[in-house]
Amino acid sequence: MERGLWRDTSEAESLILAECLDRYRDEVVPTKKDGR
Repeated sequence: MERGLWRDTSEAESLILAECLDRYRDEVVPTKKDGR
């Protein structure tokens, strides 16, 4: 909150989550038994 103004950061936060999920899918899932 700068100068009393509220800014919606939900879009930026969701993009970060999406990137984390993509990385998990690419790096962790293949190491799981049966690809799960």
